[in-house]
Amino acid sequence: MQKGKKLLAVLLAVCLTALLPVTALAANNGPAPGFKDEESGMVWNYSYLLLVPLDDHFEQKVDGDGEGIVYAAYSNATKGETPRGASYDLATNTLTLTDFKGKYVIEANAMGDDFTIRVVGECEVAYILVWGSGYGGNLTLSGSGHLVVNPTRFFVNGIRFNAESCQPVLRVNTGVTADVYGGDNAVAFSGMEEDASHALFALANGQKPAVNKEGAYYEMGKQVRGYEITDAVKNTEVFFGHRATSNRDPGGIYTADLTKRTWEDPDKPDETFYDIVKYIYSEELGIYAPDWAYMHDNGNDYGDIEIGVDEFADSEFSLVTDGDGDPVNLEGHGFGKYDGLYGDVYHGPSGDYMVAFDYSETPPAENWYTMRDVMGITVVTPVSLSADERSQMQPTTERVEIEGLVNYLTRDKDLHFGGGTAGGDVDGNGVTDARDALLVLKHAVGKGKLTDAQKAIADLNGDSKIDAVDALIILKIAVGKA
Repeated sequence: MQKGKKLLAVLLAVCLTALLPVTALAANNGPAPGFKDEESGMVWNYSYLLLVPLDDHFEQKVDGDGEGIVYAAYSNATKGETPRGASYDLATNTLTLTDFKGKYVIEANAMGDDFTIRVVGECEVAYILVWGSGYGGNLTLSGSGHLVVNPTRFFVNGIRFNAESCQPVLRVNTGVTADVYGGDNAVAFSGMEEDASHALFALANGQKPAVNKEGAYYEMGKQVRGYEITDAVKNTEVFFGHRATSNRDPGGIYTADLTKRTWEDPDKPDETFYDIVKYIYSEELGIYAPDWAYMHDNGNDYGDIEIGVDEFADSEFSLVTDGDGDPVNLEGHGFGKYDGLYGDVYHGPSGDYMVAFDYSETPPAENWYTMRDVMGITVVTPVSLSADERSQMQPTTERVEIEGLVNYLTRDKDLHFGGGTAGGDVDGNGVTDARDALLVLKHAVGKGKLTDAQKAIADLNGDSKIDAVDALIILKIAVGKA
């Protein structure tokens, strides 16, 4: 008995230690600092936070220099006046909305895994977009107010995470409530690495929204990317996906992305140009992919083909327009993606094969795939091999990994977060405290047992396991750190 108490005490001490300011966490907290390419003057992986105003047609409205910029990683970024009812605190990485209502897009890029929107009073925004940018892109909703996102359903999602090699999580803490609406799906997680065990939601009241998983692809239509802040470029506005043709290559598939670039250096003239991209189409995969060989042969050192608007009319390219003279977009072009697989490569009589093992079966099942290259994409196709065919396979030292990207989309067009039992209140006394954490730890080490209802409350990271991680989250809630 004493041994069990000692073990629980040690586990509790470990969790409490994690609450101290000197915590060493794997997460990337706080905005990314970025780094500067000295040769080009461009800053990469920089962080920014925007509150972008929209007009009555939900187009980006720019009223003044720096309009919409709440935070940017570099001090020389031009910032406009933050809208009334909104404020950002860098020390806590928190955007506070107080009775804030309007047609605004909240866009966060590389703002870290602890980025938080604190809601006070009745608030409403048009859309929330979070980019991971290879650094960190979680979103936590906190506070005591009520937030409505995308009430008109103009946007297909109310909240969208573009993972960009990160594993984002939407957290909704105790006290705040939110109504999130979507034209198709309330919340979308786009381009995530394949990780079925990863928790997409960490909701204080134990909600677990149902999601659908589908292969990810990169789709471009008409978009506006505004206020990309670097040391060199003040503003880049791009209209993606305009279809173009070439008189030298009438059958080729091209886009001409209209780009407007303003420089920080007042002596450097503004630029407006078309960025040309050539695509090739695979009937087999049903996708378009950039023709990188063409781009590098005909573009600059970065593979960019830029033609000024004044020179465009005299170039080989022209825009494809509709009956009203408006540009036509190339819809649905991008990269095809497959679910993540890895395995050993074997040489066979008729080509290369990959074998992957399914360890959910006993003994592990061998799954064989043919391998081929399509436009630089390794395509694997399941194949059934006889024992005799498998015996002819020659092992190699090669391994192949198909880095699958997937989208996770909520099945519901509208979701209502918050309310219900206080987050982590496992014993149901209306207070979340260390006693709840202790109950969870006892369950985790087999010294106690939670009911199914208590498990639903205790599983705060949504991984369907009750362990010390959940106890840590409960402790953080108890001391106001979550």
